[in-house]
Amino acid sequence: MGFRITWESALVAIISPVLLYMFFWGGYQVARTIPGFVQTVSSVYDLRGGASSGEISLLLLFPIGPTEELYWRGLVQRALGERSKPMQSLLVTTTLYTLIHLPTLNPSLLAVAFVGGLVWGWIYNRYGSILPAVISHVIFDEFIFVLFVIG
Repeated sequence: MGFRITWESALVAIISPVLLYMFFWGGYQVARTIPGFVQTVSSVYDLRGGASSGEISLLLLFPIGPTEELYWRGLVQRALGERSKPMQSLLVTTTLYTLIHLPTLNPSLLAVAFVGGLVWGWIYNRYGSILPAVISHVIFDEFIFVLFVIG
């Protein structure tokens, strides 16, 4: 597992969370007329409990975003990649990453985990470094959970 970053991977690390956020914001705009959809999205934010935005922001910065990437991409995906093809390790890791969110029973959170997992897994495979995936994940989390809450 590498921790290097190139100009290209840094650019991807900064642009990918913006594109991910736009994807989910657009999806929300399209699907918000579906009965119960807005409540499903809003209930994701209920998982924050009584924590302030500042507390949430700090927790997303460390430990949540970085440790999720270190574990799922840096450990699980890397280990699977040593035994299988990169695409197989990406898909298995993304599936497991999505399923770990299943106890929330929240379809919106599962969708975010699945799509985010695919993107961060692809970044990890493409650049062979965990750092761009960590940066992308942290920025995305800050966007969606603190700065530009959807719904």
